[in-house]
Amino acid sequence: MITTQKTPKELQKILREDGLDACLQNLHCLDKGYQTQARHLILDFAERALMFVPEGEGCPQQVIKTARLYLEDKATPGDLNKAKEAVRVAVIRSTRSDVYFAANWAADFADVYWAAYAAAERKQQKEELKEVLKSMVNKEVTK
Repeated sequence: MITTQKTPKELQKILREDGLDACLQNLHCLDKGYQTQARHLILDFAERALMFVPEGEGCPQQVIKTARLYLEDKATPGDLNKAKEAVRVAVIRSTRSDVYFAANWAADFADVYWAAYAAAERKQQKEELKEVLKSMVNKEVTK
């Protein structure tokens, strides 16, 4: 597992040289000041995978919503764990388990790689990631 702390500028280089997957795998290494913004981006990616969830299945949407509330200190770790457990139970019943796994991973913040894979918009994700990293680098320059 990659554990070295990285700056947004270093992640820009990884994105440029090694591609989207490598950059997503390294997002958790971002300096702590950028973690919330990066996690919201991953939740955006997972949210777009919701189009594959059968109508009436609210677990993935709920876990993403709860994860966002958790990032804003409006949900407890217990709330997040309950939402994640509901997704785990739904995975057992679902034929679309990849989407449930994506929502669960996004909430878990452990494996951004799989959350991003759930969404079919790889090009859009790369462009969004470029913009987020660019804004982070610009903030560093003005400090």
